[in-house]
Amino acid sequence: MNISNKNVIWLDQLGMKDVDRVGGKNASLGEMIQHLTSVGIRVPMGFATTARAYREFMQQNGLQDKINLFLKNLDVKNILMLQSRFDHQQLLKIYQKLLLLVSKKLI
Repeated sequence: MNISNKNVIWLDQLGMKDVDRVGGKNASLGEMIQHLTSVGIRVPMGFATTARAYREFMQQNGLQDKINLFLKNLDVKNILMLQSRFDHQQLLKIYQKLLLLVSKKLI
């Protein structure tokens, strides 16, 4: 599979050319792995999820609409309003779905 079609990419396959695909931090980590490993500096291996995968996940789970609804008329200075709109259990379910999606791509 071409790297442009992947949802999860190993960091050693990334460079600054991939900023639009995986963000600046992930691209920088890829650069570090590629350039520092050869001179004896150990950089931890890892992976990046792509911006496309993030957008697909958000769309498939209707999360953008939920976020927009959450932010609508939100008074960030009103602590009680912030607490009443935060649903910890729902957030955990979303993270579980994301972890399952990523783990399927890595296996």
